[in-house]
Amino acid sequence: MVGHVLAKDEVGVRFSLPAQKLWISLWILFIKDKKYGLYVYMSTKDIGKIGEDIACKYLEKQGFFIVDRNYNKKWGEIDIITAKDKIIHFIEVKSIIEKGDNGYRPEENVHILKQRRLKRTIQTYLLEKKYDAEAEFMFHIVIVHMNINTRKAKVTFMKDIIL
Repeated sequence: MVGHVLAKDEVGVRFSLPAQKLWISLWILFIKDKKYGLYVYMSTKDIGKIGEDIACKYLEKQGFFIVDRNYNKKWGEIDIITAKDKIIHFIEVKSIIEKGDNGYRPEENVHILKQRRLKRTIQTYLLEKKYDAEAEFMFHIVIVHMNINTRKAKVTFMKDIIL
């Protein structure tokens, strides 16, 4: 596992970073590890994985049951699929490393093309898993703001987004 949750406190979730080189994609983020003084190489894929892990812990604490993660089809991916109160919840996770207030809003990356792909992927999932045609489902976005200096994350839960 690339990143893992260490502990939950009142402000947020603490996370740790691996102290090794990761060359998974061309987009690499260089982070200086405070504890060891080492540089950690993290790709956007690694940051997303850590963000999804934090989002899963958050959702479990909110009473959601994790049904599936990273459901992939060639036309799209659903990050987390959960269940709560007999409703299926499809979750898109957006992770960001805070570098000051630059006005960037990660939820804006769920644009109209992404929404169409998500809608098709959700329909495929429901058919593939043989859910009833009347099955109730909801779509949410979870935004994970990670602070490297404090090693804490702030989670924002945007409920019931219309696709």
